[in-house]
Amino acid sequence: MILLFALTFDRLALVVEDKAFTLSEIRREALFYPGASLSEVANMLLEEELLVLEAESETVEVSSEELEDALKRMRENFPDEEEWLRNLSLIKRKVRNQLIIQKLMQKKGLPVITDMDALRFYNEKRDSLFIPAMVRLERYSVSLHPADREEKKKEAERFAQRLRKGEGWEKMKDMGWVDVRELPPEFREVGDMDDGEMRVLEAPDGFYVIACMGRRENYIQLKMMAFNFEFTQKDYESGREEAERIREKWLSGEAPDGVEEMGEIPVEALNPALVSLIDTIPEGGVTRPVFDAGKFYLIKVVEKKEKEYPPFEMIKDKIKNILFSREMEKRYRKEVEALKEKYYVKILL
Repeated sequence: MILLFALTFDRLALVVEDKAFTLSEIRREALFYPGASLSEVANMLLEEELLVLEAESETVEVSSEELEDALKRMRENFPDEEEWLRNLSLIKRKVRNQLIIQKLMQKKGLPVITDMDALRFYNEKRDSLFIPAMVRLERYSVSLHPADREEKKKEAERFAQRLRKGEGWEKMKDMGWVDVRELPPEFREVGDMDDGEMRVLEAPDGFYVIACMGRRENYIQLKMMAFNFEFTQKDYESGREEAERIREKWLSGEAPDGVEEMGEIPVEALNPALVSLIDTIPEGGVTRPVFDAGKFYLIKVVEKKEKEYPPFEMIKDKIKNILFSREMEKRYRKEVEALKEKYYVKILL
């Protein structure tokens, strides 16, 4: 009775020739397609299985060395070790299938894209092939000096002591797995923390109690509690005055120590409010102080570049890659549709 109930509950969801997949298997497969519906996952699995069937019928094989190399590359970018081990058999099957499909499509012949193909695309799509407007910026920040700094520091340290006794963990915010390469400057030392270590760090907007819950290569699992400063009007005014003094010196050619180079940035990638601000500043100009997260920022516009259209030779190879990918997608779709006629398939979702 229990077995019958289980079979009824985990119903059949997909059939490809002599292979059957249950609803729970489709849900597991969704690990590889974040945000996709179960119906979309089932369709993608159907296409994959069809191509693997065809590849096996044409004796396309993947060596154990090829599989291990591909798994090693994938493992380097997989942050959660427990999830990796839990799904390793599924991941191996998935990676093997992708390698087999790649070999199958290569066996059927790769498209040849000529310079004339690329030139035709360039002439037809020239208006969409522009290099966006760019701006090169420098930034300097002025931190406020809040009156409650020592009080917040003591609060954070007391809370850290409670955590070490096993109390208060329910108040910690789970930050999940974080790429240490993307941490802001004030949290860079978090990347050096060991598994199980806890630290109290100061940032421009307050003190943070941070606990390392796990580590793997460039990723760290964190929990955090913030003790934010309560800035007064006097704090704001003195910070703005200091920033204004530094701005005047910077405009006169006396650059402050600690200027951060932001590099060359596409204008379209900037915050709209910052774009509006920069539009009013000439090259060499410095913005008025802008407050954000406990600091006043000064931004210098070093250089502006208008939108431009690149010559054909500059982007010829890029166009060829685009056309190659499009042609491969067409061939892939055509192959899948033909295989749907060759093999028995049925989606039951």
